[in-house]
Amino acid sequence: MNQFYSMAQEVTKTVPQFIIWFQNLRKQLTRSPTLEKLMEVFLTGLREPMWTTLAVVGLIGSPIEYIISRVLRLDNAQSMSMTSL
Repeated sequence: MNQFYSMAQEVTKTVPQFIIWFQNLRKQLTRSPTLEKLMEVFLTGLREPMWTTLAVVGLIGSPIEYIISRVLRLDNAQSMSMTSL
C-alpha cells in the first residue's frame, strides 16, 4: 500500500488526526512492517517542529504505541505552551 509508505502530515491536519490516519492505514496492510519501518514511516510523516523534537529523543527499539503516546504528549505540551504566550 503505497499511501501508507508515502504518508505525510498535511498542514491542515493536527498530530492526533495524523495518528488516526496512520493507524487506519496500518490496519489495512496485509503484512505488518518491521518496527523500524513503522517508526520510519510515522516519524518522517510528521510535520516540523515535531519531527525535529523527536529526532533528539531516543526511541529506537520502542513499540510504535509508545512512540505514538510520546508524540501525543509532546504535541499536548507544545500546544499548552503556545496558549500560555
